[in-house]
Amino acid sequence: MDNWVENEWKWQFYWRRTWLQRDQIQWSTFQHLLSQVNLVKQDQDKWVWLANSTGDFSVHSAYTAFHNLQHISQTNSVCGGLWQLGIPPTAAVLMWRLVQNALPTVENLQSRGVILSDSQGRCAFCNEVQETSSHLFFCCRITNKVWHHCWSWISISTVLHQSTLENVCQYPYLCLTQHERSKWDIIRSVVIWCIWRCRNNKIFRGENVDVERLKNNIDHMVWSWLKINNELFCYSFDQWMASPAACLKA
Repeated sequence: MDNWVENEWKWQFYWRRTWLQRDQIQWSTFQHLLSQVNLVKQDQDKWVWLANSTGDFSVHSAYTAFHNLQHISQTNSVCGGLWQLGIPPTAAVLMWRLVQNALPTVENLQSRGVILSDSQGRCAFCNEVQETSSHLFFCCRITNKVWHHCWSWISISTVLHQSTLENVCQYPYLCLTQHERSKWDIIRSVVIWCIWRCRNNKIFRGENVDVERLKNNIDHMVWSWLKINNELFCYSFDQWMASPAACLKA
């Protein structure tokens, strides 16, 4: 029977059958877990809320824990759908890295110890604040114009969330049907791809940011990706430019 021996708790276990080989592995794991438990004879047993560093329950800590679990679920859901879009693999990988916050933005580079000057650390588009994924793709006043350009195709009016994941997850609620959602998933991927490429051209090639040129590139790339991905999307580029809304709803 388990008991205290000189203020130290001694575990005693009894087995009802002969061990199998896998039991030894499980036993080693169990022993490791037990070794991390420090029992104190003078202390009474009590409940501990692991979601709070103090061990005490609070509504705020419960909300935070629930939000973190929801965040993981959303991330897995979004990442799983990226490979089904039919977009180029490099674009799918870019989207996956964005959702995982794994792109080499200034914020992420500095968190890994890369030293950058003040000018190198600013957003390549607005040159006003530090470059982060959320700012670069969604909050920057320059790239925001690109999103509004795409929304104007079907008269969508919305506000971009400052969280990258929330921005990605809000798209299903902007569309009425699954048919429209699949197209907007591709549009979103095109915009992200073009913004990232424009950013890299500015940093590594010294090219100036031309918003109108960026919009034109997105117009053409959205049309070409939709045409490749969906055989029913049989519109010419002129038809697409004349009425994007009609092409997206067809």
